Amino acid sequence: MPDRLGLAGMLTCMSAPVENRIAITLPDGSSRELETGATGLDLARSIGEGLARAAVAVQVNGGDTQDLRLPLADGDAVRIITSRDEEALGVLRHSAAHVLAEAVVARYPGTKVTIGPAIEAGFYYDFDFPEGTVINDEALAQLEKDMKHLVKQGRKWDRWEVTRDEALEHFRSAGEQYKVELIEGLPADEPITFYRQGEFTDLCRGPHVQDAKGMKAIKLTSTAGAYWRGDSTREQLTRIYGTAFFSKEDLATHLANLERAKLNDHRLLGTKLDLFSFDPVSPGSPFWHPRGLNIWNAITEMWREEHGRRGYQEVKTPILYKPELWKKSGHWDAYKDGMFFTELDEDGHQFGLKPMNCPAHATLIKTRRLSYRDLPVRMNEQGLVHRFEASGVLHGLMRVRHITQDDAHIFCAPDQVLDEVTSTLAFVRDLMQLFGFDDYTMELSTRPDKAIGDDALWEKAEAALAEALVRNDLPYTLNPGDGAFYGPKIDFHVRDSMGRTWQCGTIQLDYNMAQPERFDITYAGEDNEEHEVVVIHRALLGSMERFIGILLEHYGGEFPLWMAPEQVRVLPVADRHNDYAREVVAALRERRLRAELDDRTESVGRKVRDAGMQRTPIVLVVGDAEAEGRTVTVNRRGDDAKPTISLDELVEQVSTEVAERRLSDHVAQALRADATEA
Repeated sequence: MPDRLGLAGMLTCMSAPVENRIAITLPDGSSRELETGATGLDLARSIGEGLARAAVAVQVNGGDTQDLRLPLADGDAVRIITSRDEEALGVLRHSAAHVLAEAVVARYPGTKVTIGPAIEAGFYYDFDFPEGTVINDEALAQLEKDMKHLVKQGRKWDRWEVTRDEALEHFRSAGEQYKVELIEGLPADEPITFYRQGEFTDLCRGPHVQDAKGMKAIKLTSTAGAYWRGDSTREQLTRIYGTAFFSKEDLATHLANLERAKLNDHRLLGTKLDLFSFDPVSPGSPFWHPRGLNIWNAITEMWREEHGRRGYQEVKTPILYKPELWKKSGHWDAYKDGMFFTELDEDGHQFGLKPMNCPAHATLIKTRRLSYRDLPVRMNEQGLVHRFEASGVLHGLMRVRHITQDDAHIFCAPDQVLDEVTSTLAFVRDLMQLFGFDDYTMELSTRPDKAIGDDALWEKAEAALAEALVRNDLPYTLNPGDGAFYGPKIDFHVRDSMGRTWQCGTIQLDYNMAQPERFDITYAGEDNEEHEVVVIHRALLGSMERFIGILLEHYGGEFPLWMAPEQVRVLPVADRHNDYAREVVAALRERRLRAELDDRTESVGRKVRDAGMQRTPIVLVVGDAEAEGRTVTVNRRGDDAKPTISLDELVEQVSTEVAERRLSDHVAQALRADATEA
């Protein structure tokens, strides 16, 4: 690519000493030379003024998004991020959060500011408002108007580093005690940076956009209560949520999706379709109704078949254990505060409800002496676990205390790791396709700060997961420091019909559980020596409760036939047709199909509408002609045709479709349409 610095820039480059230059590699493999200390913005400008104006941030050496204002280093590989790139939205929204803070402190003097990050669907900022301040819908509308006025005035972001003493002095003099606390908690060697737009200065790592010209669509969406630093013993703050886009069209699409999400809220659908309920007698634990359990059991039946086909052995382990188990596994320090415990028994023992299944599976595998001929051992369980979630974060099926994990652990030899991870990757991809999740991404999370095991084992595990992804030509993003405390992991993020992403499947590679100081799990090799096994933890759906909640919203209650809580409803036209209608129901149930009879003395039209409200996929109408000819008239959701076919043919058709676990045509079409809109 030709250099566009112009004549003056070229002469400067020619006269500059080599030691004052740095070489930067671009995504296409080309290299550019810049002066030492050049920033990402300087790099963009060296390519072209148009790119410099469009630049939002940079990605350096494949890592996190970085501010354009930061200097680059010799040898850096740099990708310039513009508004066309997905990462740019997070930068824009972070800047919008700062504009919100500027508007708030201007309109409500005396307000204390805390933190304002970008989140998946937008941003939020937490404020400590003066006593008596009410932030309602009218206040949000006014603040949104103020933000748009600030943007119209023109806002650009300046960044500079300060010393710890300078930062503390600035915020102490302003009475911003929350910022002071944040600064005091920073590591001694961490740089401290300020960002300023207009008259508002904030403590912030960045990155931020260059200016507010791209902030063309802002919307404040809601408020909520929040405790400072998530601690219920600390100050209660007001959280203001909002979102921002580079175009009004994108904002309009987002808001339309939010409205659809409200209509498809799994909590509303769960009540409307009579699937589950909650009661204060057991907070955070769903009560599954017969119709909801039909969905659960259909998924479980599929889950068992697919695992059996792949050589898994299903097990069942206890719920109560002595704390020594989690101390041995290393989970104690990480999980004990979120566990439920019993009182001491007559022998002075305390027990805890298990918050995960892996120590139980390790205990179980120790009951047998393993040979290399036994490996790999694939052990699966719908394991019931309990975790204490604060009442304020409980959210229908998505955040519960009573969790059923579709869990499994693979105990294998080191040379089997790549094959087992590869087959597990294929397994989860097959499942996602089965449920209609065609859009998913993978994320490789590496060693966290608090981890067990030595560096060599972690490096080995991280390299193995990365190799499995590359070997299978699966693109992934890196999520440094977010692995489990015992090993790195691959997480699957699926995008639903409304464009939202959910973390479902996970594959975790653990070289630590089998160590002598843990469970000391070994196998006898061909050399008759004992060797340590490697453990792969994996959950493909995540948890049954949460996954069903995701499916409810993904389908909008329109479950494919094989999962539908009620697959077929039979409607007799009049009382004289009831006997034949019962025969139809019996024929369907004989083939293990979920069929119900609606013999109420209502009109057929009313009963068809009621079945539609319950999202029943197939409604059969039987009258004189049908009873005489042993036929049924078929009403399928999403299909205007109403053919009359023989009862035997109908039973075969429905049985085949359920056995093949197809996405129903109308469900597949709806998902495609929704994905296009999203």
